Amino acid sequence: MIINKMKCIYCNSNNIEGARFCRNCGKELSEGNVMDTFPSYDFVPASVLKWPVSLIWKLLFYLSMLLIIISILFELNMIEPYQWRPEHYLPWMLLWGIILCISVFILAYSYKKITVPNYTQLADYIQRISTNSPRYLFFCKNGKMGVLDIKRCQVQIPAIYDVLEWKTSQSIIVAQKDNQTSYIDIYGKELK
Repeated sequence: MIINKMKCIYCNSNNIEGARFCRNCGKELSEGNVMDTFPSYDFVPASVLKWPVSLIWKLLFYLSMLLIIISILFELNMIEPYQWRPEHYLPWMLLWGIILCISVFILAYSYKKITVPNYTQLADYIQRISTNSPRYLFFCKNGKMGVLDIKRCQVQIPAIYDVLEWKTSQSIIVAQKDNQTSYIDIYGKELK
C-alpha cells in the first residue's frame, strides 16, 4: 500500500515518497515540478493559460456577424431599403450578396484568431504568454522540452530534449539530450 505518493511524469504511475526511480517504467523520478526546476523560464500549467486575443479581431468577428444577419434579413425581404423600387432590386441584391460573402470570409478568419487554442494535449507546461510574447515559446511534456509556434498554434520542435535554451533569440537553441549538448535551429535541425 502506497501512503505518500510521488507521480512519475513519464507513465503517471504512483510511487512511494522519496523513491528515486519509478516502480513501473524504471525512469528517474524528479523532485518537484517543471516550474520549480526551471524558474527562469516562467512555466505555467497549460490548463490555466489565458491566451491573449486582439480586440480588433473580436470587433471584426462581431461586426461580420452583424452584417451577415442584416444580409440574411434583407434577402428574406424582412428589411426593405429606403425608396424600394423594382428597378433597384437587382443592384441591392448584388450589393448585399457581396457584403454577405465578404462578411462570411471575415467571420471565418476572425473566428480562427479569437478561438483559444487547446494545448493541454500537447504540453503539460508552457512559458507564460502575454500580448508581447515572442513567436516561439518553450513547453514541457512528460519532463521533456520542445518549442511551440504561437503564431501558427502548433509544435515547432517536438518535446524530446532534456533542456532547451536560446543561444540567439528566436533562432538558435542550445539543446541538451541524453547529456549531450548541441546547437539546433528553430526547425530542429542540428547545426555544425
